[in-house]
Amino acid sequence: MNELIPEKYRDDEEIIRLTIEQIKKDFGTHFPEPQFSGVKEKLFDELVFQVSEALTAIRQSNPLVLKAILYQVDVRENDIQETFHQPSIYSLSERIIKREFQKVLTKRFFSDKGT
Repeated sequence: MNELIPEKYRDDEEIIRLTIEQIKKDFGTHFPEPQFSGVKEKLFDELVFQVSEALTAIRQSNPLVLKAILYQVDVRENDIQETFHQPSIYSLSERIIKREFQKVLTKRFFSDKGT
């Protein structure tokens, strides 16, 4: 999982907070308020678990909503197709967080360039 977020950002609470906000934006009402243990080193792993739990519930209740969320997040089509053929959704959760993380860093990079 370390390859998803460079170590330099993996425990960055601000980047993780912004990533959570991006996830909440893209998931809409389908992502409950995340709960964390408060252990900084576990923050990323706890987020992956909670995204996985939300995706599992969505996939079971309404697969069309799941597809809409995946398109909103901008997950690659191959990853989407793979999701519907696997019992576990954990790896997709990691991909989603990676994509959301990329959005956050891109926004931060361009907002820093403008100042």
